[in-house]
Amino acid sequence: MWKEKFPAIKVVTPASAKVKAQEVINVDYTIEEISMELQQNGITFVQAQGMRLSELMYILDISFNVQAFIVTDMLFNLDQNAGVVAWLLGSTGDGVVPKLTSLMKLLGISDKVQFKRWFAEDFIPRTKDTDLLIVAHGNVVSSGLNSKLQQTIANYQ
Repeated sequence: MWKEKFPAIKVVTPASAKVKAQEVINVDYTIEEISMELQQNGITFVQAQGMRLSELMYILDISFNVQAFIVTDMLFNLDQNAGVVAWLLGSTGDGVVPKLTSLMKLLGISDKVQFKRWFAEDFIPRTKDTDLLIVAHGNVVSSGLNSKLQQTIANYQ
């Protein structure tokens, strides 16, 4: 559908998702194949550690002193109006402080110790309170990011 609507579009996926994505659409490149080009445009990515699911976190330079961190299923930040979705997934955040869902803890994390170490020692130190966190599911964290991520990992059991 997208290729028909936008024939010049280039489809890019993480290498770990390419086979599955190819079932639906022709993949032009993997993120890893174009990493140098992305870096030249202020975009980097990091592989989350300790996860069964391959999750890349994208980091975009927004301005001189602000970065945006983009994640998909690793963190949710749905507010209380999420209703049945929040109930099905377990804790999905409160719209302010992002959370790992119960489903992610159960199915997505393969090594809890490694994940917590990566989150606390690699992810959080990259952030400042002025940075942004964009999640695929829920509200953008637009202030106090570093502090909120520290709360997230402190609440992870």
